[in-house]
Amino acid sequence: QAQFVVAQKTIDGIPGTDNVFSFTGIPAGLQGFLIVKANGYEQSSDPFVFDSEQIISFELQHGIISFQGKTQLLIVAKDQQTQQQLTAVKIKIFDGITNDLISEVQDEDGSYAELLDTGTSVRMVVEKLGYISTEIPARTLRQEQEILDDDRLQR
Repeated sequence: QAQFVVAQKTIDGIPGTDNVFSFTGIPAGLQGFLIVKANGYEQSSDPFVFDSEQIISFELQHGIISFQGKTQLLIVAKDQQTQQQLTAVKIKIFDGITNDLISEVQDEDGSYAELLDTGTSVRMVVEKLGYISTEIPARTLRQEQEILDDDRLQR
């Protein structure tokens, strides 16, 4: 199965022979997420921009990792120069595919933990007054615990 997700709209790929899918009627330059799934394999979910007549090949990993259960996501905000943990940061967690806001917190000690479904694709934004806001690109949660030491905040 192949899908293109853009602005909370899902467009299903048209199946062909030899596990080939095609998409028609999508304007060149449109940005979204290309999701590729197959039974017994891990799902692939990547940011994607369509070009006309483009052919893309995907290799899926065998499904050795179960996407059942929960992942504890821990985000730690640090100053890029000093590597010191920051206080009073705003953390936003978005669904990496639909861009829906999962949670938004004002955290006083610069670290935040949340329990999310394993297999969820998440994107995060960390903000602090006096710093340039930073975005942590989308990633799929695979482990029981995932720690993100974000040291990209700079003045």
